[in-house]
Amino acid sequence: MKKLTKKLHTLWHLDWRWAGKYYKKKIKQYLGYLGSKLKGKKYWEVSIEGVKIKLSFSNYYQHHLANLSSQGRQENQLLKIWKKQSENKNIVVDLGGYNGIFGLISAAANPASRVYIFEPDTINYNHIKVNINLNQVKNVEVVKAAVADQTGPVSFNLHAGGPGGSIADSGLEVDCWKLDDFFQHRELPTLMKFDIEGAECRALLGAKQILIKNKPAMLLEVHQKFLSRYGDSTQVIDRFLQAIGYKKLWLDQNEFTTHYWVHL
Repeated sequence: MKKLTKKLHTLWHLDWRWAGKYYKKKIKQYLGYLGSKLKGKKYWEVSIEGVKIKLSFSNYYQHHLANLSSQGRQENQLLKIWKKQSENKNIVVDLGGYNGIFGLISAAANPASRVYIFEPDTINYNHIKVNINLNQVKNVEVVKAAVADQTGPVSFNLHAGGPGGSIADSGLEVDCWKLDDFFQHRELPTLMKFDIEGAECRALLGAKQILIKNKPAMLLEVHQKFLSRYGDSTQVIDRFLQAIGYKKLWLDQNEFTTHYWVHL
């Protein structure tokens, strides 16, 4: 009864003009995906910032993201900033690898660097491996694990082959690393990228000693609407970063995420 009441309340207060635009966009995305499936197309193979990459997809939204990336319309400016920053960084960490593009750009920008890409989703993990082989880079290690403020197995809500997986109360069990533990006996990062669907505050807390000791620069994607999954907020992130001497530079924003360059 409560669910029905909630749905009726949502329908009553729905902005139908917004809903019309939203579903028109979704239908267009789905038809594009269906067209590719009928043609037998499984991926785009493109060059982005000097890196070869296969942009695979297994549903209409992934198809939409892959199509945007193939046209240079997905995080284009962020990738340029990341490439420039990677040129003089020796240990790079890409959290939430998806297809591996950020980590691979770092590896190509500085072949003498060591790059760690963290990705818990099996489909994405395998895609990253394919893209590593495609570029024949030897300085990348893919870690099949989530990242948070604890080390050990966690439940993970998978979006198979997509960018939206997250740590949850139930789901598939995956490995998880607290970065302070992972890098306890490794050289510490000098550059980090966070795109982990609301768990960014948990990962920052788990990397506190790294941030204090080595002060890496960071590309931080904040998922405003997902932070509450972990009891966090943008204010919690801001207070944490300020307490250890970091500043945030706003880069861009949409209805779901905000990108910041985080530095001393």
